[in-house]
Amino acid sequence: MLVGTIRGVDVLLPNKDELARLSSAAEPLDYVGAIAVTVGADGATWLDRTTTVSVPAENVSCVDSTGGGDAFDAGLLRAWLAGEPP
Repeated sequence: MLVGTIRGVDVLLPNKDELARLSSAAEPLDYVGAIAVTVGADGATWLDRTTTVSVPAENVSCVDSTGGGDAFDAGLLRAWLAGEPP
């Protein structure tokens, strides 16, 4: 089962397609502590057992989206490790 491979993960950082695939098999929050899912131009959403926070993406002109998800993940992890709230 695909979701079994994420058991015990503190923060899962999928995009919307990856989360949809995981969610089709089971409830991912039964396996991980929190999920921060990116949804492209619609921004991102943080989900855990008690909180759901959605943030829209900045309205900018996209030149090249290469590395955009990695940059988001780096910023989120830095804030999370520093104890910032979702």
